[in-house]
Amino acid sequence: MSFEEIKAKFDDCADKIKNDHQLAEKFKADPVKTIEDTLGVDLPDEQVKAAAEFVKAKIAGIDTSAIVDDAKKTFDGIVADAKAGTLDDKIEGKVSEVVKDVENSDIGKKVINEAESLFDKVKDVFKK
Repeated sequence: MSFEEIKAKFDDCADKIKNDHQLAEKFKADPVKTIEDTLGVDLPDEQVKAAAEFVKAKIAGIDTSAIVDDAKKTFDGIVADAKAGTLDDKIEGKVSEVVKDVENSDIGKKVINEAESLFDKVKDVFKK
């Protein structure tokens, strides 16, 4: 599915919500579920939350072109990386960066120390 097809689905979703009072009320109460029901798909909540913000902006008449341009660049980059076979390497690199950031943070150091302490206690139990 192309980016344009995905955008068209969300545009259609926004139009349906904007033109149906009951659907609009449902959207106000639970945007994620309403979008999933309207599209007829179950998506990860984080993806739908981003889509909900787009739909809210679209319903409010806010210019969404900057949002769409940024999303298209991200989408095109992911597709290009997948085609080039470099997507896994980039994901692995990002995960490594996050792990290093966590390890170097105060809370990360505390968690690592607690885990090491717990591991030592478990080893001691099995030595007995």
